[in-house]
Order: sequence, then structure tokens, then C-alpha cells
Amino acid sequence: MSTESQLERSVLEKKDRTELAQIAGAMQIKTTSRTKKSDLVDLILTATGVIGSNVESSPPASSAKTRSPRSPKTVQAKSADEGSASEAVAPARADTQKDTLTTSGTEAAVPPPIVVTNSTMPRRRALGSAVRNGSNGQSATASTDELIDQEFAVKTVDVPEKPAPEDAGEARHAAEFSEGASRRNRRRRGRDRGGDRDRETASEPAAPVELTDVDGILDLREEGFGFLRSGSYLPSPKDVYVAISVVRKFGLRKGDHVIGGARAANANEKYPAMVRVDQINGGDPELAKVRPKFEELTPLFPDVKLVLETPKDPANVTARIVDLVSPIGKGQRGLIVSPPKAGKTTIMKHIAHCIEANNPDVFLMVLLVDERPEEVTDMRRSVKGEVVASTFDRPAEEHTAVSELALERAKRLVELGKDVVIILDGITRLARAYNLAQPASGRIMSGGVDSGALYPP
Repeated sequence: MSTESQLERSVLEKKDRTELAQIAGAMQIKTTSRTKKSDLVDLILTATGVIGSNVESSPPASSAKTRSPRSPKTVQAKSADEGSASEAVAPARADTQKDTLTTSGTEAAVPPPIVVTNSTMPRRRALGSAVRNGSNGQSATASTDELIDQEFAVKTVDVPEKPAPEDAGEARHAAEFSEGASRRNRRRRGRDRGGDRDRETASEPAAPVELTDVDGILDLREEGFGFLRSGSYLPSPKDVYVAISVVRKFGLRKGDHVIGGARAANANEKYPAMVRVDQINGGDPELAKVRPKFEELTPLFPDVKLVLETPKDPANVTARIVDLVSPIGKGQRGLIVSPPKAGKTTIMKHIAHCIEANNPDVFLMVLLVDERPEEVTDMRRSVKGEVVASTFDRPAEEHTAVSELALERAKRLVELGKDVVIILDGITRLARAYNLAQPASGRIMSGGVDSGALYPP
């Protein structure tokens, strides 16, 4: 072993184990916590090339990877500046390298070892500084450092550093984005295929919708839509739904008699829907948009008398007495007051027959509320006019609804310029129905009638 090796070993042996471990770590020498101090010294000397059998021929691959990049020009300049110290230490090593290159014929014949230049220069400098700081060995340490520089002044290859965590995250994000884009493209292609099928289906001619002719009295709700009551003023399965758009388009009002066409109900619908309007109150639908409102008409005192006495029936004393005692005029209200079972219904029938006989231009409506079904049948058989009824087996809400719809129907006829007569039987039962249907207000008047029930009649 040479004098330089002994001197360097002596310098390293004077340091404690912690410093030697730090030097070994700087040189990327694999050690454990149980490695002895003498083993650390041997590992450091072996890594620096001071001792070992293969140091003279070529540096080990593991040591070569830990050397820093240096160009030949830099090494030659540094060697010239160092002077005699480097010449005394490494003549044999330089001769050996020269002989090897000469025998090969050309320099390219023997490829120089590849040095990985990543971060080995700071580690070698740390080694040199750590050794130089030791006592009684500064010259030997400097010689060793220069020997290492001359030995590894060879061709270097730069190795690209590993991507930073941010770059790796961006790469991973780009990969996920491309994968998601491919999935979206596949879904889009699937939708496009489905869209093509939809377009093919839409291009096929749709089957014509068959419309059914319907007619009835329109009953509008507060929400704006309504139902066309067919056959009667009461709700029934034959009703037809009237949408808000149809109501606004034709200016429909509650109580209008509408004739049109309706399509069949869909699977999720309960009633057929009206899609065509042919007539409103027997006239053109366009004329119904400009008709006056009942609230805007001018009320006047009755000046035209409704004559009830008929020359063809001189035995009808009832009509003669009404004309003499309490004549009835157009626009007048009359009330028949009598105890139960006194013949009120019979008098009403005589009045209805007389109006139909003497005043054929008057539209007659008979409204029966909370009456017996047989009385309703008898009235319909004896009177030619329109009979609207809600028997006693119906709830009070239907009694009030029928009476209000009949009143609205009369208003629509008056807007058209017709005279209308309503015969109501009876007003006592209608007031009772309003009293039951009206929510309790807490103010009960004489007879058990709620104060809120007196407003509608």
C-alpha cells in the first residue's frame, strides 16, 4: 500500500463514525447503522479509488455513476495549475492510460467510460472538503482529489432528470383527460347513432289523429283551464279537457256552449283534450272575441211585461191572478213564499208553460237544487226549456257549483242579446247548501246560518 493511501487512511481514522457516515452518504455509499468504523473507512477508500484491485485498469461502474461531469479541457487546465503535486501522484496511472489508448490504434477503439452527471460534483467536493478539514493530511487529500479528477476526465453523457412531482401530475392529468375524451367520443357516437334512428323515425309520416266531435257547457276553473260538461252541468266521465292555450286563443268564458273536436286521451291522461273549436254559443269563434262583458252592460228597470194569461186556456186561473196581482217584467225578480206542501212546484210549472206559450223568444231555464229525482224527471217531461238539476243525493258543493254554472250560462246568453228567465226551486235549499259548503267564519246568525253563506245567493 502506498504512502498516500496510508496517509489518507490515517486522516479518515482520526474522524469519528458520524463524520465518516456523512462522507459515505455524500458519496452514495450504501451503509447501515451497524457498519463499523473500519468498514466505513475501507468503503470510502475503495470508492475514491485509493485502494482496490481494479482501480488501476478502469473505474468501477458504480463509482463512475457518481462522478461529476468534467470536460478534458477543464481537467488539463486544472492539472497545469496544480503543478508538481499532481505530477508526483499520478505518473503511473497516466502511463497506463496512455499505453491502453496507444495499443488500440485509435481513441475511438476503446470507448471511454460513461459518467452519469446528475449531482455527483457536489458530493465529491464535499468529500474533498471533509478530508481537507482533517488534521495532518491536507496535502495527501488534495493529491487524492486531483487523482480522481484526472482519472474520470472522460466523455460524459447527460442523463435527463426525473420529472418533478408537478410534471408527473400534469402528465397524469393529461392521460386522464385523453382517456375521458375517448369515452366521451364513444358516448357521442352512440348518441349520434341514436339520433340518426330518431331522425329516421321522425322522417316517417305520423299517423293522423282522429278527432271526435264534442259539445257542452264550458266550466272554467280559477287556474285558467276548464272542462266541457257534456250532457249536463255536473262532472261526468264524458267531460273534455280544455287547455289554457285554447281558452286564451278563442277568449272562452265560463258558461259558453262550445262545439269542436277533441282527440282521445293518452295513456297518462284522464280526459280527452279539445284541439279544435268550431262554434261558440252557435256563432263564429272569431266573433266571440269581441263580444261585450256582462259586467259592462247597463242595468235598467223592467219596462216590458211577460204576459202569462193564455187565450187558448181560459181555465188557467193561476196565470190570470199573477198578471193582476204581481205582474212579471223582463229584468224583474219574483219570489213565491208558501208553507211546505202548499203547491209551489205546481205554480212554477204553470208559469213555465205560460212563458213558453206567450214568449217563444225567451230562453227558459229551470234550476232544481236539492230536489227529489222524481220531481226532476217530472219537470223535464213537462217543460220544453232547459232543466238543470242537482238532486238531494249529491253533495252541497255540487249544488253550489251547478247553480253558479247555470247563472254564468244565463249571462253568456244575455251578452248575445237574448232574454233569459230562470226558475229556481228552491232558494231555501240553495242557501242551506251554501251554508254547508262555506267554511265556518265563527259568526252564526239566527236560524243557524253562517254570515259568510249569505254573500253568494
